[in-house]
Amino acid sequence: MRFFVLILTALTVSNSVMASDAVLPPALDAALSDAEARQENAANVRFYFRRNIERFGEKFLEKSYNPAGIEGQQWAILHPKSEDDAGEYRKQVRKHAKKKDGADLALLMISFRDRLAKGVRLAREDDEEIVYSFEINDEYYVSGEGKGADIAKYMDGEIAVDKNTGMIGWVHYVAREPFRPIAIAKIRQFDIYQQFAPAWHEGPMVKVLEKNKVAGSAIIRKIEFDDVVANFDFRPIAEDYPVVSKAGGD
Repeated sequence: MRFFVLILTALTVSNSVMASDAVLPPALDAALSDAEARQENAANVRFYFRRNIERFGEKFLEKSYNPAGIEGQQWAILHPKSEDDAGEYRKQVRKHAKKKDGADLALLMISFRDRLAKGVRLAREDDEEIVYSFEINDEYYVSGEGKGADIAKYMDGEIAVDKNTGMIGWVHYVAREPFRPIAIAKIRQFDIYQQFAPAWHEGPMVKVLEKNKVAGSAIIRKIEFDDVVANFDFRPIAEDYPVVSKAGGD
């Protein structure tokens, strides 16, 4: 079991700082405005998606999520299959039956404007993208096993605008040095990369890929994971979709 569950993240840094009340660079401001408009246009839309998780380079889990499904059965386990690993399949079914609704909404890209309120710097630029660095202005919160901490002060990050699409391409958060989020834990490495894209044509911006590398220790427990999480096959569900609250419900 992981000691930390990542909940929220995002920050960036750069080379020529802008005042916190300054206008963001045109390319970045336009990309954020585009994302905000997309989300507003899909404000009441829920969506189906599939997720593949690789852990330490090997396929660990594949599942699909349908917010219109029966409560406790919104997640379907696609890998491992029951006939291949019955024990692990049952374990994942039980685990996912306890998960609450909202996994699709959690993939929506946050606005980032509050997070960038301290200003940004141009880090680098090439033919494909413009990368800005920034100091996180809001919280970067991690939690697990009943404990949690805001680790924003330990983090550096970058945010990229894709020149071909004019959209936010990715964000990358890295701890600049080892740190203790809580007294009993020391984190040596904390590296989170998140890639974004429209869920569908003219759809909202969603997280399509996340790479998590965390290493450290907590008293008698080693903290280490290296996950690659891919989200795909997004399908919008109408605003008035019928939600069944329990098996056998109307």
